[in-house]
Amino acid sequence: MDQDDRDAILLRYFERKTAKEIGEELGLTAEAAQKRATRALERLRMIFAQRGVPTATTALATLLSLQSIQSAPVGLAASVIAAGAAQTLTSATSTIGLIMASIKIKIGLAAALITAASIPIVLQHITNTRLRAEVEGLRQQGAELARLREESQRLTAQAQSLAAQGEKDRSELARLGGQLAAAKTRENKTASAAKRPGAVAPLTPTDTSEATEGRLVQRDEWKNLGFQTPSATVQTMEWAKINGDTNVIANGLAWADEKSRAEMEALFAAAPESVRAKYGSVDQYIISLFDHSGPMDGRHTLLSYRILDEKVSGDEAILQLEYHYAYTNLDYPGEGTPKGPQRYVRIGNEWRQAWGSDPPSQGKMSAALQAEGAETPVPSVGGK
Repeated sequence: MDQDDRDAILLRYFERKTAKEIGEELGLTAEAAQKRATRALERLRMIFAQRGVPTATTALATLLSLQSIQSAPVGLAASVIAAGAAQTLTSATSTIGLIMASIKIKIGLAAALITAASIPIVLQHITNTRLRAEVEGLRQQGAELARLREESQRLTAQAQSLAAQGEKDRSELARLGGQLAAAKTRENKTASAAKRPGAVAPLTPTDTSEATEGRLVQRDEWKNLGFQTPSATVQTMEWAKINGDTNVIANGLAWADEKSRAEMEALFAAAPESVRAKYGSVDQYIISLFDHSGPMDGRHTLLSYRILDEKVSGDEAILQLEYHYAYTNLDYPGEGTPKGPQRYVRIGNEWRQAWGSDPPSQGKMSAALQAEGAETPVPSVGGK
């Protein structure tokens, strides 16, 4: 039974209060209080029936009403004796005994019924308390589980990030290892060449233009010397060509002037769509002309070069260069060792090769672009 039903039964049958008084206690009207007491009595009867003690509602109300009877006061006993003074002592004693026995039986029966009705209520209260404690424990466990799940997801993401970074570091280490192996190979070749009679010691990054001017610089001596001087730019660009380092090539080139750039952009714009899609811009196409890292025929395999003369004026320099390719005059009659000027410009603290082309070279380049779009081989444009 709930608290409202228990209160209604206690007030009505144990404290013997009227419907109006019950209503005042529970904050109800007299009619509502009477209905609540009646419903509570019916629920109590059903509880007894479920416990195997069937009884009528009227009988149950009578039994509950007996609970209000207290022990008989002394005055009542005297009154009873005085009223029965005319009867015999035996008859009076028997009557009082029967009354007291009946009262005790009724009181005991009512107490037993009330106890039987109270036990389920107490058990239900204990069960509810235990269940609330379990629910609260489960709620706390759910919160802890959610926190652990979030922590697991965070650690998983962190592990994946570290794995990706580790893979990136391994790739970078492999790349640096390859560069180191290539550098050692070139160093060994240079050392072998230096041991030959008449060999010239290879250049270092601190070598000046005076150290290289007039000297034949062999292919296995080429290094990335940077762009601090025009002569260093010459060697750096030749090193980048044979190693296919397009980043260094891009950093070592500059347009000779805006006219040269505009002319080349016009040639590239007139190229087939497949060629324009392949390179994306005229700058990338020019850079590709300087990439000699793949197989090259003798006419385009440079073995050495020589700086014949160097003239620097402000931010411009003109170098007279002599190139030595793998082919000979017997292979290609009429073609000697090419020589010619090469212009360099200073941008900031670095010297870059100025790139431009004359009308004949532009004609060859236009034909090369068209032929590449049609997949027809044509003579190379160059890229010294």
